[in-house]
Amino acid sequence: MSGNQTGEQVLLAWPARVKMLSDAAIWRSTAIVFGSGAGLMSLVFGLAGGGSTAVLIGGGAFLFFMALVAVIGVVVDLLGGFRVTFALTTDAVHSVAGKATGAVSTAAVVGGALAGSMSTVGAGLLAASEKHVVIAYGDVKKVTANAARHYILVKGGFLDKPIGLYCTSDVYADALRILRERCTAAAFAGDAGGA
Repeated sequence: MSGNQTGEQVLLAWPARVKMLSDAAIWRSTAIVFGSGAGLMSLVFGLAGGGSTAVLIGGGAFLFFMALVAVIGVVVDLLGGFRVTFALTTDAVHSVAGKATGAVSTAAVVGGALAGSMSTVGAGLLAASEKHVVIAYGDVKKVTANAARHYILVKGGFLDKPIGLYCTSDVYADALRILRERCTAAAFAGDAGGA
C-alpha cells in the first residue's frame, strides 16, 4: 500500500490485532450472515411442507454455526486475534486482513460443504472476498467514533462493507482528523459528532 499508478499515497497506516469474542461488530455481522442463511433454510423447508420442523431445523443450524464461530473465536483469540493492517491513503480507507482470516474463511467453506450448509459456504466465500476492503472517501456516508475503545466505524454506500478501524491510542486522533478532512460529505456521530 505504498501507492499505485494513480498516485495514491499512504497518509497513516498501522497494524492491529482484533479479538473475536469481545467484538460486538463481529458478532453482529456473524449473526446477520448465519441468521439470514438459517432463515432462508427454514423458508425452503417450510415451503417444502416441513411446517414447524422447518423452524427447528433453521434455528438448530443457526445455533450450531454460532457455536462453531465461538469455538473458532476462542482459538483465534488464544493465538492473539486476527491480524489486520489499516491504512488511510490520499484516496480511501483500507483494511487488509492477515493470514488467519483466510484460514477461518477456508474452514467455513470446507465445514459448510461437509455439513451441507450453503449459508456457511457463502459466509466463508464472503469472508475470503473481504481480505482487502476499500471505501473511497467520496463514498463514505457515516463515520462513528468511540474514543474510549479507540474505534472508528466507517460506512460507505449500501453495497459497501463497513470498515471498523481498530486504532491504537497514538493514531486514533490522527485517523479521525484525516477522516474529517477527507470525508467532507459524511455524517459524523458518536465521539466524532460534536468535535
